[in-house]
Amino acid sequence: MDQVKERLKVPPSVRACHTAEVDGYFLEGHVPIDAVRRLLDERPPLAGLAVAGMPLGSLGMGGLPEPYDVMAIPRDGGDMYVYLSFKPD
Repeated sequence: MDQVKERLKVPPSVRACHTAEVDGYFLEGHVPIDAVRRLLDERPPLAGLAVAGMPLGSLGMGGLPEPYDVMAIPRDGGDMYVYLSFKPD
């Protein structure tokens, strides 16, 4: 998987257990479908989206759901920023 993450230019600081490529963007970690839909609708100049760690209540994780941030990684190498603050139901 390291080769895939390198090819997609996933920054080491946000690398997680799950990696996907969708329409030229990478998705790293437990990125919620709401963030993916927004990404594909808006088509911002990003390399991809990432979620740090394994947030409780995210898809595939047990426990009581907790809010977490989805980070945007700009294609131009700029600073990451919060793309979506996810608050599970």
